[in-house]
Amino acid sequence: MSCEAAATKLSELLGPGVSAVAIAFGAAAPAGVGRVDRAGPAGCAYWKMAAEGHVFYTKADDHYNCPVGAHTHGIELPSARAAELEAW
Repeated sequence: MSCEAAATKLSELLGPGVSAVAIAFGAAAPAGVGRVDRAGPAGCAYWKMAAEGHVFYTKADDHYNCPVGAHTHGIELPSARAAELEAW
């Protein structure tokens, strides 16, 4: 299945008013894509931004505000933030 066909099928499955988002983990910033303007409160905020049509990349420190989300994305946290994981 082509990417275009997959996108069409996914849009049909999600229905109107719901946008699919894609994420990728890479060693370098994607060419021609700007970094998010500011760190969000949690990684979920980035998903919402992407669903609204924004295209951007983040770096590890953009995810430090949500230790649980950072942990699930495999982001190494500074020791002070990592200690917050023990509270969950």
